[in-house]
Amino acid sequence: MSGAPAALTTSPVLLDREGKPVDPVLRDDWHVVGPAAPLRDGVDPLPIGGRATTRLLNVDLLLWRPDARVRVWRDLCIHRGYELSRGKFLTQTVDGEPTPVIECGYHGYTYGSDGRCLFIPAGPGERIPETVGAITFRVQERYGWLWACPGEPKHDIPAFPEWDDPSYRKIFCGPYEGEASGPRFIEIFLDVAHFPFVHEGRLGDRQHTEIADYDARLTDDGVEATGIRVFQLDQDGRGTAGYVTYDYRAMRPLSAYFIKRGERSFAIYYAVTPVEENRSRGWMWVAMNHGWEVPEEVIRAFQDGLMVEDTAIVEHQHPSRLPRDLQAEFHHRADRASIRYRQWINALGLTFGTE
Repeated sequence: MSGAPAALTTSPVLLDREGKPVDPVLRDDWHVVGPAAPLRDGVDPLPIGGRATTRLLNVDLLLWRPDARVRVWRDLCIHRGYELSRGKFLTQTVDGEPTPVIECGYHGYTYGSDGRCLFIPAGPGERIPETVGAITFRVQERYGWLWACPGEPKHDIPAFPEWDDPSYRKIFCGPYEGEASGPRFIEIFLDVAHFPFVHEGRLGDRQHTEIADYDARLTDDGVEATGIRVFQLDQDGRGTAGYVTYDYRAMRPLSAYFIKRGERSFAIYYAVTPVEENRSRGWMWVAMNHGWEVPEEVIRAFQDGLMVEDTAIVEHQHPSRLPRDLQAEFHHRADRASIRYRQWINALGLTFGTE
């Protein structure tokens, strides 16, 4: 894990590319912006000297690795707003040392790897205040992912209980793109009543659709739903049908987790990146204490199929943003986990991706 120095020019009010203030709940939270380590073939981290662009909360970002640590900056020069990713990535001598820098392609403003503006060509002899620099985000590397926080983090990155347990095999799945809001993706992740219909033959069976009552509650850390019994055609990878029990948690508005308990346990840690209000990117780790002989590609293909089916649902829900008002839609007791989730994000004051 690594942490970036304090941001130089991050304002308490971060504006998106349309000039609107970014939701303060998500501004002060951690979000996955890319891989930090090789996760599988074709999904590699940035090499030293590499750079990439992405978007978070409708804000364009530049990711670059001038050395061992990745930087995450707003992708604009503070002078006239030109995209820094279109500039030149150079090595210059600063205080007698070779230093990686970014030179803006518009007026040549030059930024060091700490974000400070080192040189303004139009005023080469002028002193540049130390507070003048790129808009930098705090960064951590955890669970093989790069997490960025645009503001002041109010919470740590949610814990992944099985990550350090060697008895669990971990398989990365994703990233998954979807034209829907982040809260919509979290809500369908927390929902088991859709299994027999959306995932018929995979997770559910139309002959066993009843969801027995279960406990769902608000906690100091989010939402917890326990003892959710579901009938599945394959309980634990051995091909036998029967009832299984799930425990779910929503640890942050866009991070969730479940574990299917038993001698052969199966867990998923899920983080959704709010790219735009109606565009999301999902990152997933599967953890299982069995099935070591099953190729990763088989496990990943199964999860890919589930996400295709879930995405087809959330991309056609109306409204596209999740309603905060519980009176806006009908609810059944089987929806208790999602009801608690809506209550929680409403109490937090989450607005991005909701209405």
